Amino acid sequence: MRIILGAKPEPSTGFMMLFELIYEYAFVYIGVIIGSIIASLYILIDVFYLNKRLENIAHSVIIRFLIMISISIMMGAIHYLLEKVVDVI
Repeated sequence: MRIILGAKPEPSTGFMMLFELIYEYAFVYIGVIIGSIIASLYILIDVFYLNKRLENIAHSVIIRFLIMISISIMMGAIHYLLEKVVDVI
């Protein structure tokens, strides 16, 4: 989120404090939405697919970690396409 929103604004007083509050709200709001989508996808894939496939595999934690990273990369790419290329978000 820091990459998208940029550096945190300098602490200020008065009217400029409103921009700081909007920045913090956007940071938390967008982060929670994207994080919950990633978590939901991972839980669904883990419950319905990975539990059956990875029962007796020794490196199942590494495989689950790689799948979680790949889901995060796909979500980041989809978010970038929708925000910058298609301009939907």
